[in-house]
Amino acid sequence: MNITKNIINDLIPLYFANECSADTRALVEEYLQQNPEQAALLRRIASTPVSGSVPPAKNLDEAQAFHQTRRHLRRRSWLMAFAIFF
Repeated sequence: MNITKNIINDLIPLYFANECSADTRALVEEYLQQNPEQAALLRRIASTPVSGSVPPAKNLDEAQAFHQTRRHLRRRSWLMAFAIFF
């Protein structure tokens, strides 16, 4: 089977996310060894920081997140009961 640049481009996100099988990883690495220009381009793209794409996460542990969610749902339930009553 002839592995084209488009196939490798489809596999690159899985490769960088480390979500592909060992065979796919070996295939991508072999292709990148044979095509150093594309390998250099992908390394440059992977090392470029992406600013503003992901909002900063709050530093909450699971217990705090659970209590905040429970409080929010309780408040919403009371508001719904109040709205239904009137």
